[in-house]
Amino acid sequence: MHMLYKWTRSDLKTISKFAQLEYKLGEPERGKTLFEGIIDSHPKRWDLWSIYIDMEVGQNDIQSMRLATQARILPYPVDLCPVTSETSSTVCSLKR
Repeated sequence: MHMLYKWTRSDLKTISKFAQLEYKLGEPERGKTLFEGIIDSHPKRWDLWSIYIDMEVGQNDIQSMRLATQARILPYPVDLCPVTSETSSTVCSLKR
């Protein structure tokens, strides 16, 4: 998918604040969806990651946050991605 609009720092800050308000005053699921959207499009923004993790931990759903974080940081479990010596590349097969 091609992004039609490049988010500015100000846009990301506004979306982040709105997501935090959703967690605190509205529906946490909407806040989670907003954070997942900006994290997916800006995975290297650790400031956003930090806020997102804090909001999720505040919901006392640590297991859900752990799974979401692992899915973004390490998309393929290490034990399912053996490195073959013949090709020196990673061969992955997902079994879910």
